[in-house]
Amino acid sequence: MLGLKCERTHRIIDSYSSVKGQKHRNWLHTPLTAAIAAEIADGPHCVPAALNHLLIDRLYDQPDTKVALEMMRLSQRAEPQPAPFTTKIERCRVNR
Repeated sequence: MLGLKCERTHRIIDSYSSVKGQKHRNWLHTPLTAAIAAEIADGPHCVPAALNHLLIDRLYDQPDTKVALEMMRLSQRAEPQPAPFTTKIERCRVNR
């Protein structure tokens, strides 16, 4: 959303997810700890991305917004399918 990937920042913030599951948000999910993780991992330019990560996590906790966010995420991931284009014009034949 901010134009920066800041992948290490996001990985560090969610590092407890493989061990704690949904409860991973009890660690490194405060504005201060997320900002420190971003500063150490990727630099000060990733602090807004870390704070954005926390906001998105809170939105995911609400069922209504989770569905909307998942639909947006999946639509951005899908490759656009080109419309079929044919150059040959075929005539309709009637079999008798």
